[in-house]
Amino acid sequence: MWNLLVFLFPLQILLGKTYIRAWLVTTFFFLIWQVMRNTGVRKGLWRLLRSWEGISVLSFFGLLFVFGVVLAGNFYENQREFFQVFPAYFFLFVLGMWLAKRSEVLRWFVYGMLASLAYLFFLLFRGVFSEGIISYITGPFGHYITLGMYIEVGLLILLVSLFCYTAGYRWLWLAGIPLLFIGVFFLVGSMARGAWISFAFGLLLVLFCVLKRRPTGWRKKIGGFFLLLAVLSIVPIFHLHHNKAFLPRLKRLERFDLSGRPDIWRNDLKIIRAHPMTGLGIAKGQDYHGHQQVLQIGILGGIVPMIYFVGMIFLFLFVHGGAIFSVWGIVLLMLLFHNLIEAALLVGLEIAPLFWFILGSFVGEGRKLRRQG
Repeated sequence: MWNLLVFLFPLQILLGKTYIRAWLVTTFFFLIWQVMRNTGVRKGLWRLLRSWEGISVLSFFGLLFVFGVVLAGNFYENQREFFQVFPAYFFLFVLGMWLAKRSEVLRWFVYGMLASLAYLFFLLFRGVFSEGIISYITGPFGHYITLGMYIEVGLLILLVSLFCYTAGYRWLWLAGIPLLFIGVFFLVGSMARGAWISFAFGLLLVLFCVLKRRPTGWRKKIGGFFLLLAVLSIVPIFHLHHNKAFLPRLKRLERFDLSGRPDIWRNDLKIIRAHPMTGLGIAKGQDYHGHQQVLQIGILGGIVPMIYFVGMIFLFLFVHGGAIFSVWGIVLLMLLFHNLIEAALLVGLEIAPLFWFILGSFVGEGRKLRRQG
């Protein structure tokens, strides 16, 4: 799991994108070793594909390959772009699904994110921010939208772990309090309005989670949750008085300004109608940002993988509904909600690897709960 840390800012800056290929290779061998460690080669290969969920995800990527690579023309460019990232997504899904000690992943994710945000504070005090916006220091994340999405994922994982479970970790509380303040500070400072809205949606999911699971002392936890929100409200008030970019951005949010997305979505539909079976292909499709995940899949590979993806996600949520109020289920719902107006789940090596690992972890949690009855 150490290889996942390459996606945690600022390690991307320290290691650079050249590390990505090494990460793909080591992750592949780690996955094979994890699956085959106690099962042998034959049983390990069978275990890799014996679940219908794994076959479903593999079929989705197979459809993308057929329609977005083979049939789309420009085969060389399409296959090169496909094999650079999509096998990694599948490996991460399977790894998340079969990984037993997910609490260890949570621990290192929180520690890594704390170090990342501390580094952002270091940059803040060096005066590298431009009008309060954290866009051009995000390195390989490339855009403030992906930074905001990354921070909201980490914060929600932390909040669910603190409030929705009976058993807590002392290290989590010790790291959690400063992390919440630092994370919310940079979430607001990222100026990513979609991240603000989806994080608010995530907070509602955390509240529903406490009411649903009713952990020990759940009434006190609800009170503590609202007290924490009241204290965290200091952060946007601080930005309101000291961040020149915050108020104009907030006013655009109040006007429900979607930054031209309706026009972009109409253009997405035109592209899909013009190329219904193949879209633009993987290579050209990744260069075009459709600002809506389902439509983006149609641009990458046409309507067949687009419809298949929607059906697959709904099927996973329906079959593994018992895991929706787990840490992985809540984060998954928030990411899906956010990507109704973004398209970060199937492009690049910024947010997409986290999504497929979280999706696999959600499926793995659901399978465990179904076995327990």
